[in-house]
Amino acid sequence: MSIKELMITEKPSLALKLVSALAPNGKFNTREILGNRVYEFTHEYRGSKHYVRFISITGHIYSVRFEKRYKNWNIDPIKLFTAPLENQEVSEKEVIENLLRELKDADSVVFWMSPDEEGENIIFEIIDQIFEEIKATRKMPCKFERAKFYETTASKIREAYDNLVLPNRDLSSFAQARKEFDLRVGCAFTRFQTKYFNDKHGNSDFRAISYGPCQIPALSFCVDRHDEIQSFIPQLCWSLSITVANQNGHKVILKKSCNDITLLQNKIKRCKKARRTTKPKPHALNMVEMLKYCSLFLGIGPYAAMSTATRNHQEWGLYAKELLKNKLDRPIEDTIKDDQPPIVPVKLARDGDLQEDQRKLYDYIALHFLGSLSSDVELEEIHVTIEIKDELFECSGMRVLQPGFTEIMKWRKINDAILPDFEENMAVNVIKVEPIDDETRPPEYLTESELIGLMQRYNIGTHRSIPTHIETICKRNYVMVQGTKRNLIPTDLGIVLIHSYKKIEPTLSDPEERNKIELALGSITEGAGYKKILKPILKSYTEKFKNFRKQIVLMDEEIKKTLSSYATSGKILSECVRCQEKDGTYCKRYITLKPTYLNCSACKKDYLQPHIKHIANPREFSCPYDGPKSVKISNNSENTAYPLCVYCFYPPKVNELKGLKYCDHSLCMHSLINNGICKCPMECGGQVVLDKTLSGLYLSTQYLSTQHFRSGFELKLSGDSEYHSSEWKLSCENNNWFEILFFNDVEGVSILDGKFCEKESCSSRILNWKLLQRLYKAVFYVMIKFVYYL
Repeated sequence: MSIKELMITEKPSLALKLVSALAPNGKFNTREILGNRVYEFTHEYRGSKHYVRFISITGHIYSVRFEKRYKNWNIDPIKLFTAPLENQEVSEKEVIENLLRELKDADSVVFWMSPDEEGENIIFEIIDQIFEEIKATRKMPCKFERAKFYETTASKIREAYDNLVLPNRDLSSFAQARKEFDLRVGCAFTRFQTKYFNDKHGNSDFRAISYGPCQIPALSFCVDRHDEIQSFIPQLCWSLSITVANQNGHKVILKKSCNDITLLQNKIKRCKKARRTTKPKPHALNMVEMLKYCSLFLGIGPYAAMSTATRNHQEWGLYAKELLKNKLDRPIEDTIKDDQPPIVPVKLARDGDLQEDQRKLYDYIALHFLGSLSSDVELEEIHVTIEIKDELFECSGMRVLQPGFTEIMKWRKINDAILPDFEENMAVNVIKVEPIDDETRPPEYLTESELIGLMQRYNIGTHRSIPTHIETICKRNYVMVQGTKRNLIPTDLGIVLIHSYKKIEPTLSDPEERNKIELALGSITEGAGYKKILKPILKSYTEKFKNFRKQIVLMDEEIKKTLSSYATSGKILSECVRCQEKDGTYCKRYITLKPTYLNCSACKKDYLQPHIKHIANPREFSCPYDGPKSVKISNNSENTAYPLCVYCFYPPKVNELKGLKYCDHSLCMHSLINNGICKCPMECGGQVVLDKTLSGLYLSTQYLSTQHFRSGFELKLSGDSEYHSSEWKLSCENNNWFEILFFNDVEGVSILDGKFCEKESCSSRILNWKLLQRLYKAVFYVMIKFVYYL
């Protein structure tokens, strides 16, 4: 009875390498289904006939996301810490269809995934999602195993096949818990702060202020180095440069901080005999080391370096032949455990096959591979200690005996440093003593290579995700890459974010906190339980989120102090009454963008204002609460206008303040008490008020005109749109649509104090207006009649 064995690999290139190693004599058949190649062969294995098929996928099959109803950004972000999740297909449809088809009749499945938690997670995506769909249609159970391999040589592949193990669900749960934590925390903070600053400022800098539990600690490294550079104070330092010579006149220069420069002649204190030593060859290349090298030496960013290619070089062939002739040295074991198999060249690439960056990368991979198979560098070292006036000076020399791996990895070449012949107790001549004045210098900005190393040390991301995190903080305009060393320079926005997190909730940007989270989640691999570990961590971050939301104003203050767009926006309006009362000085107030607010640059106080299109300087208005020079004229989006006291509006001294029409102060000339006339005819619940706030030409769809009709003048309401220059109007405190402009010939309008309409059904106050040097009285209900008529 034959066994149908399905092999699933993570990459198409790996599938070809595996089948070439396992198929008898390297012979196999190839067929293609839906754009995916399937490799097949039959062989005898452990007393049974095996029909083997190899198919490949391209990474994760599913990603985790919130259910559809939680995509709405208007939902309170705190709900995302407990919102239900679902899986979303991320692989191409053809890949999933191929898996479903090939799994239907497989007796056993062997997974060839990276030997880490991400590889294990992909395995259980297939078992729990894909296989579950066809489980009911199968007659026989299926056996699932995985191959653990760290090298892709033929012998190691066969060894892994002979020692298959069961997939580790705990390791997969660790990866899943990490993804869930990053999703919930990242989305909650990103949605809240992005929406907050977009609603508040409407600035293009705030299209997306993302928070990532990995990207922000990575950014923190960059900002910490920036702060260290900015706060650095140079210190003067002094040292001696001393040139000495042996009895043959051969010279060497010694440098050291010293107190006494009156030196003449002294002797060798110690002269260690030359000793042989070695410099170990490089270990097999892993992804992290490759990314660091590409950034530092090739000028290729880590994200771009993830896509590798191949190339050949003629002189490597000669070197490889020599290695084969003299027996290969086994590569040193990688210090990174459970990483993917070593990166090695697998295919011949000729000149012109690759683009420039691909060629550079392949050159490095091939040369590193050859270097890892070469011998160590053999060296001869000597250390000499010279005593001069009770001061000890040291110097070292080195001579290369056997270049080893540096013969092919020329960028790691070691140059000879030859010392003069010194013997113990030999007298030396001091030829020259030169004091050197210098000063300490600040460190340089972090390079991408250094950041990769720090992220690896603090468990921030995996070898798969580190390039993505660095790319993200660049795309979000948190850092800029500059120079040939690819230094990471934080932007103002990046600096503000880290400083704000440290001020509000320091653990949000602390790399050590991320390390603790990673170690806590890592205990899942030891059987601690998915929910048992993740639930308290999410609960802790829910409290951090609540605290962050309460103190978000601190981040807003940091943004306005730092970003130049806020320091230079708006226009100068008037003196700040608060500052004037405090110390007798005057400062200017700025009006900024969305939402409108006034800001004093001296006392750092903001005053939120209603949504307005225009704000003008104060005229004769004065607030009885806050004094003169505190009232502005504002036009809102409906082309109505009202006087406004910024201090009454924010914080409100009067309930629901929108302008002085709402003011309850009896002495305020613009208050509702002094300017209310009658109930609004539109039955909106508001009152019609007399408002003298217009200046210049305003467009109105309703205006009052005079017409000679029978006896005297009669008021009429017209619906024609015209421009008018009258400064007098009647409007409703609630209904912005209701607005009546007086005719142009009106010179003044006032309310008769204590005079009301005599009709029982009307309680309107009586208006006076002056027209053509004559005084007219009218009862407001006459106008109301025309309003209803139209």
